[in-house]
Amino acid sequence: MSTVSGFDNVRLGSSWPACVDVSPISGHECYGVKAVAWAHTFKGDTNFVQIRKHNKEKQIALFSFKFELELDEFWQDSTVLWDSREGRRE
Repeated sequence: MSTVSGFDNVRLGSSWPACVDVSPISGHECYGVKAVAWAHTFKGDTNFVQIRKHNKEKQIALFSFKFELELDEFWQDSTVLWDSREGRRE
């Protein structure tokens, strides 16, 4: 795992809107960070966002998918807390 520090904004992923923008909450990331995932879609898009809670570990993760795919083994044991596809209109 890598650590990023001393940043204003970092974009994770390169295929908008299947990306996440991370920025410090305040002047420095030691106070916390926020992650923005784009739930915007055009008709026919397959991208979606999920927030998941791991069922055994004390971890919550935000996922931004371009396509439906299988999660890695660790996150298969998790519960979906929110899914951007719920209530989506085509």
